[in-house]
Amino acid sequence: MINDHLTAAKDIQNEIKSAEAAIDDALASLGRLVGKMVAARRAFDIELNVGAKAFDRIGEATALICQTRAKVLGVHAVLSDVRETAPGFRELGFGALQPSEAKLDAQPTTLRAVS
Repeated sequence: MINDHLTAAKDIQNEIKSAEAAIDDALASLGRLVGKMVAARRAFDIELNVGAKAFDRIGEATALICQTRAKVLGVHAVLSDVRETAPGFRELGFGALQPSEAKLDAQPTTLRAVS
């Protein structure tokens, strides 16, 4: 029974790592996409306003991915609480938030216009 719990806990731990890697990959991919779009705009000498909505959409997508990243970070804290009560979870570290990381929950995760 304990072995089943430990296996389930390890599976969850692996899936969290996989989800975090996918989020990082998505952020990196969007960054590369923006770089290629800027390079293409310059190469073809296209005005800044042409395609501006595409950049806006990428910015929005990036913000959503960053919000998702923050939510997944919050999963660590919740699972850390579960770890204290569930057999099998106690043996694994789910990366409980450090005090400096806990402040992330209090910070806004939306973009603001700055002039």
